Amino acid sequence: MYRILTFAGTLVLVMLAFAVGSNWNPRLNAQTEPPLATQVIKDVHPTTSCTTTGSFGHCTITVTWPGTAFSDTNYTVVCTPGAFNWLLYVTNKTTTTANVNAQSFYGSQATFDSANCVAVHD
Repeated sequence: MYRILTFAGTLVLVMLAFAVGSNWNPRLNAQTEPPLATQVIKDVHPTTSCTTTGSFGHCTITVTWPGTAFSDTNYTVVCTPGAFNWLLYVTNKTTTTANVNAQSFYGSQATFDSANCVAVHD
């Protein structure tokens, strides 16, 4: 079974697969997990940059989520760097922003200027 969705203008094919004869029940988690249609998904490509404090240092950029704010801070953020040699981790989430810390693996001061971030409400 499959479903075609659009996400931020991009066509996405979602495939659902399960073993024949399994005890899979789509209503099993109905009280703990909201349906996909009610989950909020946001993506952003930050345009700000920051410069590390020195060799193998870190710096922070703030990601602002587009559109309506999240209802609370119970969402998961995943960011990938636009270039190698960066470790990204998220701190200080609010309903409209998240801080993304960039840890450099360069042996000297470096500028972090490219990331792709996605947030999914839990």
